Amino acid sequence: MGSFELLDAKELADRLRLPVTWVQEHTRARTPRTQRIPCWRAGRYVRFHWGSPELSAWIESLKTQ
Repeated sequence: MGSFELLDAKELADRLRLPVTWVQEHTRARTPRTQRIPCWRAGRYVRFHWGSPELSAWIESLKTQ
C-alpha cells in the first residue's frame, strides 16, 4: 500500500461534489461490482484511499458513463 490520504464518505463526497448518500450507496454490496467505489472497511467504518490507482481508475470510469 502506498502513502495515500485516507478519507471518510463525507470527505470523499465533498471532493467529488456528490451527496454523501450517493457515496454511501455506491459502497454497498447490492451495488454492482463495476459501479462500487473501491474502499477499505473496518467494521462499520468505510474509508477511501484518495490518490490510489484503484480509486483514480474508478473516478475515470465515471467520466465514460
